[in-house]
Amino acid sequence: MLIFTSTAPAFATSHNSTTQEGKAAKVYAKKAQDTLQSAPQSMEEVQSRTGGGLNEVQGEAGKKNMKRPSNSQGATTAQDIIERAMDKAQNK
Repeated sequence: MLIFTSTAPAFATSHNSTTQEGKAAKVYAKKAQDTLQSAPQSMEEVQSRTGGGLNEVQGEAGKKNMKRPSNSQGATTAQDIIERAMDKAQNK
C-alpha cells in the first residue's frame, strides 16, 4: 500500500472533490495564468480585487479572528516577555 500511495498520491485520499471545488480550482488556475502572462499590476488594481478583505484569495474570511490592538489589550507583548527573562537572568 505504501508504494501505491507514494506513486499515486491523488488516489491515496478518500476525499472526493466536489464540482464546486473543481470549478473554484479552474477559476484560480485561470486567474494565475492570466496574471503570469500580463504586465505587472498596480497597487490600486490589486487592492480593488481584495474587496476590503485580507487578500485577493481569502477575502474577508478570518478577518475578525486576526490579532490587532483593538482585540489584544490584555496580551503580553514580546517586550514584556524579554524584560521578565532579563530580570530573572539578573536575579532582580
